[in-house]
Amino acid sequence: MKPKGRSLTWIYCLDDAICLPLTTYQQRLEGINHVEHLIVFFQKGADFNSIVASAKDTLRKRHRGQDDFIGYYVPQLTFHRLEHIQKVIKIALGSIAGFSLFVSGIGIMNICLVSVGEKTREIGLRKSVGAKQTDIFYQFLSESICLCLCGGLLGIVGGWGAAQGMSRLAVRIVPVVETWPVVLSFSWILASVIFSIVMGVGFGVYPAMRAVQLSPVDALHTEN
Repeated sequence: MKPKGRSLTWIYCLDDAICLPLTTYQQRLEGINHVEHLIVFFQKGADFNSIVASAKDTLRKRHRGQDDFIGYYVPQLTFHRLEHIQKVIKIALGSIAGFSLFVSGIGIMNICLVSVGEKTREIGLRKSVGAKQTDIFYQFLSESICLCLCGGLLGIVGGWGAAQGMSRLAVRIVPVVETWPVVLSFSWILASVIFSIVMGVGFGVYPAMRAVQLSPVDALHTEN
């Protein structure tokens, strides 16, 4: 069969399993005449409680009303728990990422304010030769956007490299499969680029407004 790797639920490797007739297994390997367990598949969205009840009722009828041997395990319950854990992890990581972005945005704003201070005479000179306020505004806003966009692109490259490194490390630490695949989602890459631009606009408006409000005369008299 197709290679599946080591099971996370059981201790053995799924690639070491073999398939053989039921009667051969009962007579030559275990020496029993009964079926040890059944696996019941049902469609997505079905009521598994009614399915379990129906299966137990069928087994009970075939064993003279006895049901003390019946036990069942529903993987869907474990799946719901995993979904809940994933949601909690996403909320926690999202909160950490949001706080980090806010702190980095403050840093970007300070860098842009420093840039405005260093280019005060340049701003005064441009205004004195006829530059409009919109020209000054877009100059510093574009600097903020480019700064955030470069940071976003570096983050994408760094994230891809970190994912590759973690994938190779995971193979050695948890040898479940031969390779841990790394999937890059184009939609999330595009979202990160757009979010970087939004960060640049959001935290670059205030420094750009400071540059626009500078008086040409005062700016030319400023010593950098």
